[in-house]
Amino acid sequence: MKLIWAGICFVFAACSAHAGDERPAQLLAKAETALTAARTPKERLAALGLAAQAQEAVLMALRSDLRDLSVRANGVDDAMVTRQRRLRAVLSALERIERAPSAATLAHPGGALSVARAGMALSAFAPALQKEADSMRATLGGIRDLSTRRKAAAAEARSSFASLQEMRTEIASLLDRERKTRRLPAEMVEQLKADTEALAKSAANFRALTGALPAPPNEIALRATASLKAAKGSLTPPVEGVLSQPWAEDTEGAYLSVPAYAEVYAPWSGVIRFAGPFGDHGGVVILEPEPGMLMVLGGLGEIWADTGALVLQGQTLGAMGGPAPEADEFLIASGEGSAALGRETLYMEIRENGAPVDPAAWFAFVTEGG
Repeated sequence: MKLIWAGICFVFAACSAHAGDERPAQLLAKAETALTAARTPKERLAALGLAAQAQEAVLMALRSDLRDLSVRANGVDDAMVTRQRRLRAVLSALERIERAPSAATLAHPGGALSVARAGMALSAFAPALQKEADSMRATLGGIRDLSTRRKAAAAEARSSFASLQEMRTEIASLLDRERKTRRLPAEMVEQLKADTEALAKSAANFRALTGALPAPPNEIALRATASLKAAKGSLTPPVEGVLSQPWAEDTEGAYLSVPAYAEVYAPWSGVIRFAGPFGDHGGVVILEPEPGMLMVLGGLGEIWADTGALVLQGQTLGAMGGPAPEADEFLIASGEGSAALGRETLYMEIRENGAPVDPAAWFAFVTEGG
């Protein structure tokens, strides 16, 4: 418990350091409110999910910082090497002149006047060389400053990563406990599982799948909530990532590029209407946040939610495919670019009364370059 609260405090400090990006701070504020109000393991599970999302948003910002610092450092290093070569060539030429015999330096084909002019030209090099030396000294100071900032950002990222792992450990423990204490009768759970498998085999696409979903049992029926309507356009995406392909009528959904093994969270409280593999789409979760509305999430590598389960906003639904990176791998990849960590694709579809709508109308997506 103390470790998790320490992690929450770390997220708050990290969010403060990245005040330019308001998303982590907003997610943290939700998580703190939810953790304070949590009275049951399920509520705590959802609150920890919100805190983990805030932590992942901070890590995303830190990765961007590390990448930018690496690019700047490489640019400064390259410029320094070029200037060193140029200065070395000038100094080498001056050194050759200094080693030449005095008689040779006086034997100028232009006569004594040309010799004097050449001497004056050489003497003009001194201030220019001093100016170049001062500039290179300042550049070296900049390189040291960039190195210090990179080390500080790497240390912050390492601590943030460790804190996230602690949160994920408690989330996994609470998920296991929640499954063992589910309130649905065992026979209903088995029937829902059988219905899910049958639907996955019979439906040809998401339109057919969502259209064939049976009505949820009375025990897990939902009522429409006005608060969801009020959140339209500002919902937090189910996973930290970038909108790689916007919604189009021919695809009926949008695609997000996300880190490998990123965890996927419920963007709103609701009923899991479908959870399982579906054709070439990998693991699929269909959430019903209110009657007549379905959120379809496809491409998951692991699913930790069950068909028929009630989930709260922020509760973990599963994870994307790919190996979970270790802290050192994360830091190395952060300096090399996002592709080094490995990317997965989350497919996202929103259906209102059976018709597909643009998920961007509901969610505040991060776009390329945004």
